[in-house]
Amino acid sequence: MLIYRILLILPLLLISLFGCSKNNSIQQAETITVNGTDLHVKIIGTGEPLFILHGGPGFSHDYFLPHLEHLSDDLKLVLFDQRGTGRSSVDLDSTSFSLDLLIEDIEALRQKLEFDKIHLMGHSWGGILAMHYAINYPESLSSLILCNSMPATPEFDDLLGENFARIYERQNMADLEPLQKEIEAGNHDITIQERLIQLHFRPSFYDTSDVNKLHLNLSENFFKTQELLPFLAPHKEPTPLLPQLENLHIPVLIIRGEIEAIPIEADRKLEETFPDARLGIISQSGHFPFIEKPEEFMNLISEFIKGDT
Repeated sequence: MLIYRILLILPLLLISLFGCSKNNSIQQAETITVNGTDLHVKIIGTGEPLFILHGGPGFSHDYFLPHLEHLSDDLKLVLFDQRGTGRSSVDLDSTSFSLDLLIEDIEALRQKLEFDKIHLMGHSWGGILAMHYAINYPESLSSLILCNSMPATPEFDDLLGENFARIYERQNMADLEPLQKEIEAGNHDITIQERLIQLHFRPSFYDTSDVNKLHLNLSENFFKTQELLPFLAPHKEPTPLLPQLENLHIPVLIIRGEIEAIPIEADRKLEETFPDARLGIISQSGHFPFIEKPEEFMNLISEFIKGDT
């Protein structure tokens, strides 16, 4: 399916230090073993747990920081690098890296940390992972937050491609092309790779200068991760998500930026599908609203969670 091909090649195409919130600091930063693999986990704050899933697929949780830290004033944030990414285990193969295992890792981590139920937020491709988890473990969720999620159905593939092309017309190629040539010439300097990917995201920001606030913090494991990503491709047509989401009776918040390339029709379809869902559009932002409009983003999530607890 085209949507899965887009998801798998996106990190290739779009080819830390951080402050603490005023009341909380990192309480835990460690490696936790689940399902035979090591996950790099950070836990910040106190309160009800909010698990946060990064996108890519193939990035790490680092790009959420420090932008989400103020949520830790009221919530316990659980951020982690998915297996095969960032500082989690990357010595994997086709038998130890799959969508099913990524789903099971979330549940195993919830159990390991001894949380009865969790709030779950998935960003970009992480939204797809979050929806799969919600279908498999609805009893483990208090709520679901989908932030700039990739579409749950292939019916928007063509429109997604058109929107990406339109957004990319805002790109300035002058400083991007020299980096691209370095990579094509075989330069594997991780700092060049990171800057190239960062600049590829530039058109996804309402104010393109805000791309400099996007800190991917790629590790040398990034190249190994790229070798693993093809294992996420389904061996057969995946089971459609929407019919299963219709039976998910938990509060759902769908967030998107004003200029997001992911079709708004896809988000409205999700809003109609979930029994209890609301859509929040954040003005003057794109694919990373928590970077561009952090206060509005935090308020939207805080009000949603407080209203459903």
